[in-house]
Amino acid sequence: MFISGIVSAQHTGSYDTSITFMGKPRKVSLYVPTNYNASNKYRLMICLHGLGDNCANYRNSLMSILSWNTYITNTIFVCPEADTTIVDYYDLSGSEQIIPTSVSLAKSLYTIDTTNIILQGFSLGGRAALRYGLSNYTSFKGLLLNTPAIQGVKNAINLISTYTFDYQNASKIPIYITHGELDPAYEAPIDSALIRMMLSDGKVRKYEFANMGHAIPPITGIINFLSFFDTAASKGYDLGVEKVITPLFSCSSIQASVLVCSLGQDTIKSVTLQYINSGNTLSYTWNGTLAPFHHAIISLPSITSDSGYQSLVVQVKNLNGNITDTVTANNSDTGLFTIEGKALPLPVFEGFEEPKFPINNWVLSSYDDYLNGWSVNTPGLYSANSITDYNTIFEFDNSTMKDDLLSPEIDLSAVSNAYVHFYVSYNYDEYTPPYATGDLFLADTLQVLISTDCGQSFQSLYKKGGSQLATFASPIINPLSIQADIFNPADSNWRGETIDISSYIGNNVIIKFSYISDLGGLIYLDNIGVNSTPTGIKTTVPLSYKIYPNPATDYVYIQPGSDAITQVNIMDMTGKSIFSQYNAGNSGSDMIINTSTLNAGMYIFQVTTLNGAQSNKVMIER
Repeated sequence: MFISGIVSAQHTGSYDTSITFMGKPRKVSLYVPTNYNASNKYRLMICLHGLGDNCANYRNSLMSILSWNTYITNTIFVCPEADTTIVDYYDLSGSEQIIPTSVSLAKSLYTIDTTNIILQGFSLGGRAALRYGLSNYTSFKGLLLNTPAIQGVKNAINLISTYTFDYQNASKIPIYITHGELDPAYEAPIDSALIRMMLSDGKVRKYEFANMGHAIPPITGIINFLSFFDTAASKGYDLGVEKVITPLFSCSSIQASVLVCSLGQDTIKSVTLQYINSGNTLSYTWNGTLAPFHHAIISLPSITSDSGYQSLVVQVKNLNGNITDTVTANNSDTGLFTIEGKALPLPVFEGFEEPKFPINNWVLSSYDDYLNGWSVNTPGLYSANSITDYNTIFEFDNSTMKDDLLSPEIDLSAVSNAYVHFYVSYNYDEYTPPYATGDLFLADTLQVLISTDCGQSFQSLYKKGGSQLATFASPIINPLSIQADIFNPADSNWRGETIDISSYIGNNVIIKFSYISDLGGLIYLDNIGVNSTPTGIKTTVPLSYKIYPNPATDYVYIQPGSDAITQVNIMDMTGKSIFSQYNAGNSGSDMIINTSTLNAGMYIFQVTTLNGAQSNKVMIER
């Protein structure tokens, strides 16, 4: 290492220097307390900047704007430059060695307390600090990570082999993480990494800051990281309820578990949890030993719940028999799940027209990355809404990751034939020179699967991707932004698909639509139906039934017209189903629904016929 540009070891305040690193000049920006005295030892903080920044600007932001030098006293700050041609301190083999080189630079110039060296990073610098700090935990007193920009859930759970984290070392170094609630892109990746550190008994704390985006919080809000690095565990007894783990759905009872971590200095030998579901409050006591920062996964007794979308609230009641937790802010978490009700008879139809999604016991399963996951969108086929999902190279690498949409349980016991029908609109990306070497196709896949054991296992029914799935004549050529990938399908850009599932007759089944990422594609699905004929169910507007009166009081009447009614579902304005009736009427008589028990307010009446489904808002007055 060759050091140049240093006036003397007594140089104080903010200044820049240059070193030779990997055969090239590399800029390093420092701040040294103006009252520096070589006879005293100083804390050292190595600070790694994010994408699009540089070391001098980052140092100036920390000192002049955030005033770190005012609150973090007796500290020398060293901010090395990332290679200006790349975006991360790890992007070139060996480039992360700028971190120990910066430590050596500080030691060569100043009196450093080698037991008090902190590695700090913001954004991509925070990701690099996490990776390097976990792998080299003996070199630092602690890691201060301000919104570590972990590049997606796939990166966080070590499915990107070229950029992994040694989470098994999280128990060996204190890790302090901050994140803004207005920065949704990094919420799921940070939380995924946090869980893996906790499962390794990590000495880790995460703090969420209200009304903050992708930024470093004010130093007054995080200055306690210094005491956390001195003594990570809080005084007394402190149990964190970190995650309630529930199945996505069940056809009967559920088996839930709870990840808890001991965050206090006192050893916990028993935990009594209180858990609340469907208005019932129960308690369960776990016995074991939890030393500071050790974890346990506590299995709760089997829970029988009402049908529909449910929540399970778990909170700490007491510790060691009769001790109250000294920190209550982390004592509770909520898990969500769905209990399937009575299996639905054919025909079943969903047009996704309601204001809340999922609805009617449809279930979503996603790995939760930003921009990904099934959601309601416009336009639909012959209707207002459809559902959509999206993958792109302009966000995180989520290739091979899946977003699933699962139907309610469907009864095939009383039919002689059964078919799944749906409509799809899809297109994929193609990159050509100079944006790629040759032709590069980024094409997602749609797979449809079926389960006869309430989702315990699935068999594939249908699998198409790329040009086979596409409903456009040609792919999207060289999209250079997310906006260039987005399209609104016309009616001519939809294709109907029919799958014969007659071989599964006699079973209750669940249908799963799985969208598999290859980093290129926008997909819409609409008008999913299961019926006993090979003709698809298609919504045409308007259907011929009539619903009256509106406003109503004690009764609502539905006149079928030429459309035989197969199902009526009433929901409140949150999308919660409060009444369902199947095979409710026929083309010759009105259906009468008693609404006398409903509270005053607006309700959604979803009427399904053999020709489709449509929703109406009905006001109930008292």
